[in-house]
Formats: sequence, structure tokens, C-alpha cells
Amino acid sequence: MTKASDAKAGPPGAARPEIVFGIFTLLPEHRRLLAGSSVIKLGSRALDLLIHLASRPGEVISHRELTAATWAGAQVEESNLRFQIGQLRKALAEHAGGAEHVTSVPGRGYCFTATVTPAAPAQPGPMIRPAGAPLLPPEPSNLIGRSADVGILLGCLARHRLVTVVGTGGVGKTTLAAAVMHRIGGPAGPSPSFVDLTTLDDPGLVPSAVATALGVPVGSANPMPQVVKVLADTDALLVLDNCEHVIDAVALAAEAILRGAPAARILATSREPLRLSGEAVHHLLPLAAPFADADDPLAFSAVQLFCDRARLQSPDLALDPAQARLVGEICRQVDGLPLAIELVAARMRTLGLAGLVELLRNGAELAHRSAVPRHRSLQATFDWSYALLSEAEARTLRTLSIFTGHFSLNAALSVLDDGTDRSDHLEVLSALADKSHLVLEAAQGGARYRLLQMTRQFALRKLRAAGEEAGIARRHVACYAGLLEGARAASGTRHGGDGVAALAFEIGNVRAALVWAFGPGGDAQLAVRLVACSAPLFLHLSLLAECVDWTGRALGAKEFTALGPKLRLELKAARSVALRYTRGNGEDARTALHEALDLAEAEQDLAYQIRLLEGLYIFALRLADFKAAMAYAERGRASVWHSLTDTGLATGDWMVGVLDHFMGRQAEARLRCGHALRNFPLQRRPEVVRFGIDQRMLAHCAIARALWVQGLPDQAATAVDGVVREIDAIGHPVSLCTALLWTAPVALWSGDLDRAAEALATGRVLASRHSLVPYELLARALTGQLHALRGVLESGIALLSEGLAGLVEVSHLTMNSALQLALAEALIEAGRPGEALAEAGSALVRIERDEELTLVPEAWRIKGRALAAQEADREAERAEEAFRHALQIAQDQGALSYRLRAATDLAEYLSRRGRTGEAPGLLSHVCDALTEGRSTRDVLRATRLLERLTA
Repeated sequence: MTKASDAKAGPPGAARPEIVFGIFTLLPEHRRLLAGSSVIKLGSRALDLLIHLASRPGEVISHRELTAATWAGAQVEESNLRFQIGQLRKALAEHAGGAEHVTSVPGRGYCFTATVTPAAPAQPGPMIRPAGAPLLPPEPSNLIGRSADVGILLGCLARHRLVTVVGTGGVGKTTLAAAVMHRIGGPAGPSPSFVDLTTLDDPGLVPSAVATALGVPVGSANPMPQVVKVLADTDALLVLDNCEHVIDAVALAAEAILRGAPAARILATSREPLRLSGEAVHHLLPLAAPFADADDPLAFSAVQLFCDRARLQSPDLALDPAQARLVGEICRQVDGLPLAIELVAARMRTLGLAGLVELLRNGAELAHRSAVPRHRSLQATFDWSYALLSEAEARTLRTLSIFTGHFSLNAALSVLDDGTDRSDHLEVLSALADKSHLVLEAAQGGARYRLLQMTRQFALRKLRAAGEEAGIARRHVACYAGLLEGARAASGTRHGGDGVAALAFEIGNVRAALVWAFGPGGDAQLAVRLVACSAPLFLHLSLLAECVDWTGRALGAKEFTALGPKLRLELKAARSVALRYTRGNGEDARTALHEALDLAEAEQDLAYQIRLLEGLYIFALRLADFKAAMAYAERGRASVWHSLTDTGLATGDWMVGVLDHFMGRQAEARLRCGHALRNFPLQRRPEVVRFGIDQRMLAHCAIARALWVQGLPDQAATAVDGVVREIDAIGHPVSLCTALLWTAPVALWSGDLDRAAEALATGRVLASRHSLVPYELLARALTGQLHALRGVLESGIALLSEGLAGLVEVSHLTMNSALQLALAEALIEAGRPGEALAEAGSALVRIERDEELTLVPEAWRIKGRALAAQEADREAERAEEAFRHALQIAQDQGALSYRLRAATDLAEYLSRRGRTGEAPGLLSHVCDALTEGRSTRDVLRATRLLERLTA
């Protein structure tokens, strides 16, 4: 095991280099975690924890220390730490075959258990700078976010004789090279030689520029032999800066030096490699910019650079959280490009943060008079690079500017298709990537491309100036319609499945294509086609509000009637899903469902008939119309599912199983849903996630709830953990939100209020983020139940009342009876039994009408509590009757948890009435039937009461 001090080791004067463990490389100063060459996405808190733990491998670090280090001393609950550790473990395990890297030590803290390999590179020895050579560029005064790059380059220079720093214009290649040079030579010691090639227009002058930097007199047209002779017996480091415009001449000079001076080394900066044998290439990326919902934007190096440069004009600059988010947005808009950040920061004092955001959104030009000519504006930087491109490269760069964000090779080739040979396009794309104009990123399923935002804005201006935008935009729309149609066909299912899901990273381009196609000068026919093709993608990504918007536009266009029946079916079915989740079970959603089902039956499309019958089933379930829901389930089983695979039969099983739970048949619910789970594949995108939610999730939730009702709360809690973990892994936010809100009651019923609070908090965030209005209301009502159970009665009653009213308004009634009973119980605790009795009576009428028989014992029990709380003799007989009725029905249903509650309330009631002889036997009989759940709220209450009665 490596000591903590070893993990922190680094070259003299350099910041701590990377920490290597297994397949991972952690770059603390760069705030990046790599698995091989791939960047692993981690939240800022999880990354802070990893850096802290990995810096002290083998050491147990307390919860308090980790919390203080990660949350900067703020008071946070330990559950936040557990959650972030869980996210970290999950990310590491996904890339390391499940291997464990962080171990929990109960009562003490956490320990980083992976073996850490020291990665401190050997530093090149000092080199003597020739007399008379030009001065080196100054050492960067405050190098931000580049410490890891400096360490990497020092290590590369110790192992390789030619190292090239490659990156786009303005990314900071020269600054980095200067920092490395000064780190090698030190402030007073010998230093390398620096060759500034930016002023050269003639490649033939490269040898003279090198000779001048070395202090070698230039006495001939080709001074390279003399340069090689001077370097032959030294271990000199030569820095060749900005090579791209004279790249061939630089390559020849470098090759001659490396061949004739065996100890000499070269550090080059360029927008493309020199492509010489033995060359080590370090791709310099922009600084890390915060993602949109980052917890702490100030932790990112791009924001830190902005603040540092802004303080040159405003020394007292201090950002509040809202301002820090604005700076984060600015840094995202310029892709973390250091030059752009410095240019923007220089204008903060006059424009303010909001003004800068607006400036960048409008694509305004940024300039700085004190910079070198090629860096005085971004336009100058990009003009410099653009002028070096061939005609084909420039045309391709302009065309690619139509893309926003990431795009695939197939998408690029589709939009570039102008009759030119495919191999020619591939060669040009490769050249643009080599020259740092095009960013190539490895990803599962194939490489992805993107243009940096500032590069894209420059190229888009060139595209518009050339009059090419309309034609390229039309190709862009057709490209994505074709890709989505092909993905759906390849998946073998109407809803697209894995094929459509694989295009999730293209969503930005789909949006951009729709905006253009529906806009002035667009193509409405292509727009309507693209909406129909992309609707499953919006559902897959839980972008339901957008799905409602785009499908509404398509339905309102006259071109909709020109769509084929399959695409019309696709569009209407997707719209019905999105409407139900965002606006509730309104008549527009019901109409869309029935119209789509009519189309599916006319087309004899069995897959869509299943999908739409599921939709009508869920529609009825949300109205708490369990009889209608059962009719849809049975209709599907009789006419459709028997003709399909085991997955189709499983669909019928979970639908009936969920209803069994609500209708008081817990054993049957577990049996049917268990059968459904055995027939649903775990890898189920193509077949199962097809109508807005995941079907395995619904089956799991029904089982967890049924287990609790049957008196098995520990098994229920385990089932809840399992379903949340499984649904979280598939990455479908609507399904995860549903799972959390359907299973949070299990924790509430068991008295595990912290777990319930965590589930409800996450559910509320998901519901708000994805515009799931009914779920926001459901989360509000359940939070009210949580408050009431914690004794915060007025808040609980208010939230329950508000949530119930809102759920009625959007016709989302599945849990309303249970919530109304929770409200009644809260009113009893608040000393308002009359109101409680009215709520319980109203709920009981609806429960019996809708055959929601699972809740009948609870409704009678709570009605009994309300009667007993009125302390009137005339109500005594009615209260006892209600308790005994609840007890009997619970026993008939096999609902042991409800039976325990009824027995406890009845025993307590009898005890208060002086009938202590009956109470113990009645309660002990039920307690004896318990096999688990000894620490749950209900069992503890019953046990304490029994001890008091038998004392």
C-alpha cells in the first residue's frame, strides 16, 4: 500500500500530479477522473470526496472530516455524505467490473482501499541557455487549472525527446509551455531556448528563427547544420511555439535536430501534431466549466480563471451563489476556452454578469487591445486558423457548424453528402480533428464529434456569409428524420427501443432541426415528419413538456394529414403519454389515446395496441377507476397478449397484479407481479420502456407495498431498495420519480421517516425538473403526511389538503383515498375529530365504491379513532364496532399490518374504557403472528402497549 505522502508526491515546484489506481487516473488539480482515456462524469461533491480519500489511501477518514472538506464546513446531514459516497462507488464500479474502492468502516468513517501507484514524473535536468539568445516569455503569474498538465508534460519530457502540445486556438498552449520552461530552469538557473514562430510568413525562415533563439549566427541560407552542431553535445530543450502555419518546415527542422543531437529535446505547441516518429502528443483541453446544475460552480477551473482575471479590475469581487451560476453559464458558453474567458472577464466591470451572458448569447465579438495580434480578438484567432485550411476543409467546417453539441459520424456524413466520395469526407474530418477544429470524443457505441461553441459561432457566420445556411439546414432536418426512422426500424419495434435510445446524445441537434423547420423559411413537411420520428426520443429522455409542445405544433400543421398512418400513430401515442404526465388525466389525453388505438387497430399493429391499452389502463388507474382498469387489462389479455412473447404475457400479469394489490388481494399481487418480473428482461429498453414508465418498476412497487400490508415490512424495505436501485440504473427519470413516490409510503407506514424524506426530496426534484405536475402534487401531499407523522401537524394538514385538492384538479386520484385517510388521522392528532370523521367517512364511501378494498380496514380503523376521540358515550359503541370491523376485514384479507394497527387501537380503546381484561389477549394474539419488523413504529407501539397492559 502506498503511503499518503507518496500519493501526493510531485516534481519540485510542481503541483501534485495524477493519482493512479487500477484503470483509473485521478487529476486533482484538473478535477478530472479518467478510466483509460475516457473522462468519467462525477458530481463536484463526489469528486471532492474521491480526491480527499485517494490522497490518503488505506487511512480511515471520519464522517466529520469528509463532510467538512466537501461542504466547506456547512452543516449537512450525514445522509448527504452517504448519497455522495454511493454515487462515487457506483461510478467506479461501473468501469471496474464491480470492484470496490471505498469501504465503509462502521462508526468511524470511510477508507480508500484501492492500491495507489505513485505517478511523480522525474524532472528533466537543468539546461544551460546560450549567451545572447532572446529572452524567454515571462512565467505565468497565476496558472489556473493547468497544474496537472504541467506535471504530465514534465514527465513526458523525461521520457520522450519530442513532445507536442496540441489544442485549438486560445486554449493556452503558449502559456502552458512557458510554465513548463520556468519549472525546469527555475527563476535564477539555466533555461531552455524559445522559438516564437507566429511572426513567420515564410516557412523557409524556420531554420533562421531556431538559430536566432539559440544565439547561433546566421551566415548562410540554411543554418540548420550549424544549429545541429551547437546542440550535438548538449541536453538542451528547444521550445517551438505556434507551429501550425509552418508545420512542414518545423517537422523537417525538428527531425534534423533529433537525428543529429541525441540528447536534445523539443517541446512544440501547435494546432496539429508534427507527425514524426517518437512524437508524444499531449492534447490540451479547455478548462473545466461547470455543468448547468453544478452544486459549486466556484470549484471549476474555468470559473476560477474568470474570477482571477475579473479581480484585476474589481479587486473586491465576491460572488453570491446566483452570480456564481451566471459565471458558470458564461464559462460554458465559451467552452472553458481560456482566451475567451480572459476577454469576457475584461468587460465585466462595464457590462456586469447579466450583460456578458446576453452579449455571448448574441454572438458578439470579444477583443483585448493588449494581447498579441492573433489573440486581440477571438475573430483574429479564428481567422488565423481558418486561413490555414484547404478549400475542402473550410467548406466542411462551415457545414458542420449547423450541428449543435455532439453529433455522430453518420450524422456528419449525411449532412456533408454532396456527391463527394465518402472516403474524401472521412479524410477531411480527420484533418479537421488533427488541426483542433473538431473535437473527437470516444463514447460507448462509437466516436462523437463536436465543435467548440466559439468555433461553431465563427464557422456559422462564415456559412451565412456564403449563403449556404438554408440548404445545409434542410439537410440537417432530413438527416435526423432519417437517422431516427432507421434507428426505430433497426430495433424491430415501433417505439424504437435501443435504436432510438442510442441517439439520446443527439437531442440538441433534433431540437435545433425542429426550430429551423418550423421557423420562417423552414420546411413544415419535414418538420412534421421529424416530430413523429423524434417523439419516442423525447419520451425516452423524459422531456415530456417538449413532447407536448412539438406534437401540438405538428397536429396543428396542415402537413400532418400527409403523414403515413404509422407516423401519425407514433405522434398521437407519444402525445397522449406526455399529456398524462404533464397535465394530468384530462379529456385531451383520453381523446389522444382513443384516436391512437383506433389507428393501431385499423393498421392491425399488435405492438401499438398493447402500448395503447396500457395507456388506457394507466389512465383508469390514475382515476382510481379500478374496475375500468381491470377491463382494459382483461381486454388485452383476451385479444392481444396471448399472441405475443413471454414479455407480452408479462404485461398482462403486472397490470392485473397491480390491481390485485389495490383491490385487497396481496398474495395474488405478489404472485402475478413476480411472474411478470421473471418474464421481463433486465436489459429491456427495446421492449419494456415504451409508454412513459418502466413496467418492471410497477411490478416491483406493487410487490413492495403488498409485502408491507402482509406484515413483512423488512422484506418490503429491501424490495424498495431493489426497485430504486434498478430503476436508477436504467436512467429513466419519469420511472425513477414514479418508483420513489409509489414506495415512499412504505417508509412512512414503517416509521422510517428519514428514508421517506430522502425519497420524497428526490422525487420532488425529478417532478419539477421534468414538468411532472401530478407528481409534484403527489410529492406535496406525501410530504404533508411526513410532517404529520413527525408531529408538525399544522404544516402536515395544510400540505395534505393542498396536495389533495391539486390532485383532484388534474384527475390524478390513485392515492387520494390513502392520502385522505392520512389527513383524517392528522386531524385526530390535532384535536379536530369532527373534521377527521367527515374525511374518513368520505374516503370510506369512495373506497367501497371504487373497490379499493385494501384500504377498507384502514378506513374503518381511522373512523373508529375519530369516533373514540369525540369522548361521547353515544359514540362508544360505534367506535368499538368500527375497530372490530377493521380487525375482521384485515384478517380476512391477510393484511397483518392493518390487523396489528386495528388490534392496537382497539386494545388501547378498551383499556381507556376500563376493560383491561380483554385488551391483552386480543393484542398478544396478533403480535404472536409477527415474524419481522420489530423496530417499526407500529410494532414498537403495540409492544409498549402490551407491556403496559400486562404489567
